[in-house]
Amino acid sequence: MYTLKLNKRKRFDLFVLFVLIALAAMISLAVHATLLTSFFLYLAIPAFYLCWRQKKNYLKIFLASSVVTTLGISLDVIAEYNRAWSIPTTHPLLPYHLWGIMPIELVLWGFCVALFTFVFYEHFLDDERHPALSKHFLFLLISAIFMLCLVGSVAAFIPHALSVRYAYVILFVVAELPLVWVLFWRPRLLRKFIWLSLFFFILNSIFEVTALMLNQWTFPGQYIGWVNVFGLALPWEELILWMLLSSPLAVLYYEEFFDDGR
Repeated sequence: MYTLKLNKRKRFDLFVLFVLIALAAMISLAVHATLLTSFFLYLAIPAFYLCWRQKKNYLKIFLASSVVTTLGISLDVIAEYNRAWSIPTTHPLLPYHLWGIMPIELVLWGFCVALFTFVFYEHFLDDERHPALSKHFLFLLISAIFMLCLVGSVAAFIPHALSVRYAYVILFVVAELPLVWVLFWRPRLLRKFIWLSLFFFILNSIFEVTALMLNQWTFPGQYIGWVNVFGLALPWEELILWMLLSSPLAVLYYEEFFDDGR
């Protein structure tokens, strides 16, 4: 099994991340933070810290974050239309919705999630033997733009066509299929993904609890079931498909289309 081997400097960085996450939770609750403030505390500040501690391949990470966010917008628009989750527009500077459905805040949140995921992965788990950008990235870029245009056109002209029962589980199970396929044929990636999932499950769990306490998002849709966490109810889809599996899925796309596939 893959063993996470961290030198003294990396162990210190990991400790600082957990301190930053704890501070993010306390500050969010203390000031009744908006979603925009919380994802800056939980995601942007830790990402900036790791970039400050060690130089990264910023062009590759920024491009990957942008393309994966673009791809994710298509899923989020369908999910939002079907109320798989609901994000109240809380920031006065960001009152707009894409096609009247998806809050602009969610685009920024998605970018910060991808950015921190890739920065964390490069800092702790990847050796970056091949710093050059993969030639496969154009395929994902074109696919992401095509999906965005397709879903956007449907949302603008025939939005009722986006209606899907149990949208959360259907959309994200389909999205996770590439992860299952790749891990079946390349199980060595699973060894790194276990550590990645563990860290982001802890982060997402803490973020989830404070977000639900602050009503930063809710779950008014159809789900396969519910789980209670500290007296707060959330769907099983959120627990498994988002909190546990979203980070390895994002890194899979990063490895396959932007990095060296290792």
